[in-house]
Amino acid sequence: MFPWFIFKKGFRKKQLKVFISVGAGNNQLPLINAARELGYHVIGIDQDTSSPGLLASNIKIQESIHDYEEIYQKIRELFIDGKIHAVLTRSYGEAVKTTSFLCEQLGINYFPFGRVEDFLNKKRMKNILKQNGIRTPSFKTYTAKTKTIKNFPCIVKPFSGHAKSNVKLINNAAELTAYIKSNQDEDSFLIEEYIAGSEIIAIGLTVNGKFRLYSLSDKETTPPPYFADVRHVSPSAYSDRWDEIEAIGQKLSEAFELHTTPLLYEIRINGKGEMFVIEAAPEFGGEYISDIMIPETTGSNIFKNAIKTMDDKNTELSPVKRNHKNVIIRYITGENGFLNSFDQINIKNFRDNLIYLNMFKKPGSKTAIPTTNHDRIGVIITKGKTREAAETASDEILKNLNINITKNRKSDIV
Repeated sequence: MFPWFIFKKGFRKKQLKVFISVGAGNNQLPLINAARELGYHVIGIDQDTSSPGLLASNIKIQESIHDYEEIYQKIRELFIDGKIHAVLTRSYGEAVKTTSFLCEQLGINYFPFGRVEDFLNKKRMKNILKQNGIRTPSFKTYTAKTKTIKNFPCIVKPFSGHAKSNVKLINNAAELTAYIKSNQDEDSFLIEEYIAGSEIIAIGLTVNGKFRLYSLSDKETTPPPYFADVRHVSPSAYSDRWDEIEAIGQKLSEAFELHTTPLLYEIRINGKGEMFVIEAAPEFGGEYISDIMIPETTGSNIFKNAIKTMDDKNTELSPVKRNHKNVIIRYITGENGFLNSFDQINIKNFRDNLIYLNMFKKPGSKTAIPTTNHDRIGVIITKGKTREAAETASDEILKNLNINITKNRKSDIV
């Protein structure tokens, strides 16, 4: 049986400067590596014993990240209070809940455990935005008792979720009825005003209650009715409104009582230039923005800065360098069928522009026209002296991949 902790050579309790990573999957590795580079011993927590983050951790706890009370008891068996300097997660939802609980129990600044549901429940989040004067699309709750919805088009989404799952643009009553029937496990939904326009993602850190913006990027999605992310572009076309967007982050920090946490929020901008917050979370976010785009464009490591500020209450962040470099994160999408093949390109041909390339699906995998972020095939991240140069490089790399999708698996074709 896999032991819930492993002591490595040289382990001494009194000498440890300890960081806890809630979760140890691939997405946690940038956070774990940042802690190790800063000289911390890492406690990795994950139910999956093969998680790559556990291999990179000094001490391993095998436990579901949902079981925050059990995790805390195991930590108590290892350490007395005060030995652990920082606790963070790269994941979302329940992982944030566990992180908040551990921080509260260990006396580490983060944000109140009692406020976690204000982020996890979209209706509660929207009410708090409204109460604090933060502009957000108008909304209402749809239940079995709801008589009619008159204002179309609208966005329908579950009260909780991620990766754009079950988020859909509804144009009329018939489409709404079909949506409700296809999601009968849910007894209520959030009906949100549809704001046509541009979308941006803002990411930063709140330190001792003061928010500092690190990154603004433009987000492009698949056409309605679904909204899977397909591109993130930096610098944003709205970089000239940096101070205004940073001020929104400060309002969010105050509204949700954030003390020392990462903060991500998504904004829709209508034709009048008005900004609407549509999502907010005390997270670093995914989409390769925090781990690749931010260091590439600013030279800053947001994970290291988050750990240092959580550890030292007196740490003050230096001003973040505003981005003028052109970086594009492009997701590869396909059609309904099966991924038959793709070619391994000669990366040297694109070494001046290619930052990162990863194919999520293997040959033989099922593919689909994307309705959620999970349907994407791969990602290409490029840079260029101009936006056009970064885009051209992305196009050429995609072309050289020679992705072949067929209606049937290759093994099924006679």
